[in-house]
Amino acid sequence: MDRMWAIIIVFVVIIIIFTLLSIYDKNKVYGNIPINMNTYLNGDFYFFIRVFVWEKNKMTQVLNQYKQNTYLDFDGYIYKITHGGSIFNVKDSFNLEKEIRFFGVPIPLLETININNITINQFGDGMITIDLSSNEIINLENYISQDTTIDLKDKRELELFLNKLKQNQPVEQSEVTNIYSLFLKYEPLASFGLNLFTCIKELFK
Repeated sequence: MDRMWAIIIVFVVIIIIFTLLSIYDKNKVYGNIPINMNTYLNGDFYFFIRVFVWEKNKMTQVLNQYKQNTYLDFDGYIYKITHGGSIFNVKDSFNLEKEIRFFGVPIPLLETININNITINQFGDGMITIDLSSNEIINLENYISQDTTIDLKDKRELELFLNKLKQNQPVEQSEVTNIYSLFLKYEPLASFGLNLFTCIKELFK
């Protein structure tokens, strides 16, 4: 009888733990979820993110973040997700952990520009990565937030652009073109972000 009660107590404790973990997951905003890459000896590869079975909300956010045609900046290379979202069991996890896999293709590098420690890589498919120091991003954000002459719509576009740079996300060439036009539109902004402005200007020569 004592053994049966012990089993019941353990079972109840496990249920409580799972419930608490599920509640925590349900209310969590995961933001930019890191993705990993697995490469086979023959060169084939796939991207993956592991989630626990109680992380239903995280799984939904992963699938929303890494949709088909999403671009990834991974170890300095750009990849385009062609398909994925398939769920696989993880060995030796007692079915507590799942692996969400995504498949894609590498996008070729067309040009690299480096000026004053700012690096811009232009890839195929019109994708661009910009390596800008966090201090310069913070300085630009502070300036933009305090400048009352910048239109609210333009300010929002600048903030979204800088936020992508902070998260090391690739941006489309059209986005960089728009930012370049805003630098030209607001002369003090171009002067304040001179290094970034000069680097983008070289990109469109």
